[in-house]
Amino acid sequence: MLCFNDVNYKIKFLVSSLPMFCFPDMDQVEQVKKMKTETYCFVFTDLQAQNKFGYCRRFLPAGKTPADKRFPVVYCIVSKMRCFETFSYIFNQVVELRNYNSAGAYSYLKALIEQNAPKPGKSITVRYINAKVGKLVDVQVERVTSDQRLEHVDLGYVLSKLGSKMLTDIFINLLVERKLLFVAESLSDLTTIIHSIMQLVYPLNWQGIYIPVLPQEILDATSSPVPFVIGILKQHSKSLREDALDDECNVIYISEKKNVRKSNFTDIPFNKKFRKKFTTDLKVYKAKLQKEGPIPHDTIEIGKMFYGVMASLIGDYQDHLMFGEDGYAEIDARSFSDANSTHSEFIWQMSKTQMFTSFIQNLRKDSPNPFRTEYSGQIDQNR
Repeated sequence: MLCFNDVNYKIKFLVSSLPMFCFPDMDQVEQVKKMKTETYCFVFTDLQAQNKFGYCRRFLPAGKTPADKRFPVVYCIVSKMRCFETFSYIFNQVVELRNYNSAGAYSYLKALIEQNAPKPGKSITVRYINAKVGKLVDVQVERVTSDQRLEHVDLGYVLSKLGSKMLTDIFINLLVERKLLFVAESLSDLTTIIHSIMQLVYPLNWQGIYIPVLPQEILDATSSPVPFVIGILKQHSKSLREDALDDECNVIYISEKKNVRKSNFTDIPFNKKFRKKFTTDLKVYKAKLQKEGPIPHDTIEIGKMFYGVMASLIGDYQDHLMFGEDGYAEIDARSFSDANSTHSEFIWQMSKTQMFTSFIQNLRKDSPNPFRTEYSGQIDQNR
């Protein structure tokens, strides 16, 4: 388990106590002849409420013969950066080097973590001793996208996996901070789907518990009284105490596209005509994906659809702001909700959430309104 230079020593100490996140299914780990390689990510929050990401690659190391049984290995890199594709590339290099010589993999990782993390859209040069060629080599590690919201986000896959209706329902529940518990058969699915879904509420930021991969040892976290988005493996769902899940907790089985507490999706005052139209638009786009296969920029196109909904809900928030002498903002929630006749009741409920309150509190008089500029995929890199 390694920490990038952007992670301080306190986090490094905490990481040493988190091996269960690298093996959230430790009870199932055994020696095998073959297994599927998985790349996934866990998240934990420090004392300053800042997220740190643990990027993991689980694979089966080469044996002396193909018939040899061996335990899987997990490489983990902890960073405050949200850039899954970059770390996937790094893991590809590490696994290739390790299969030849573990010393080469160590040399590469040691050189990597001594570097400052690449900035969005930029790259860094990693110089290390490549045991395969027997000399120093330089490798470019690029952080491809300049938009953090698009890193490790695949909305085309999410839409295909969940369907238009369920994705709409999940989105609406997120906006009013309902508890969402995702159940999947693979760590990769949990990571991809949950990380992608969390970007749909931009420019708001989820303020509740956020654990995309929850180890079996701490399943009790699903009994938390505060809003959460949590992912667990399907094999652990049998250990859930149904009586410990309150009425506002929705358990979503990804593979089955099934929500076992569907009644809770219907008691939120979201405009039915608007909801039906949006669900239909997503359904049409899903059919296009099924017919044509993966579409270039489908994440951006689907993201625009959700961004449009967010704009229709809270896009005029600036018209209802009040600023005190200290420069901090407050919003007249009643005039804000009443101004939107289509979504008045829903906006009133949404305006009381932690993430909307936090969004307003962080505004200043000169803060730009993201809804009043054309969607460009740009983002404040300090988010």
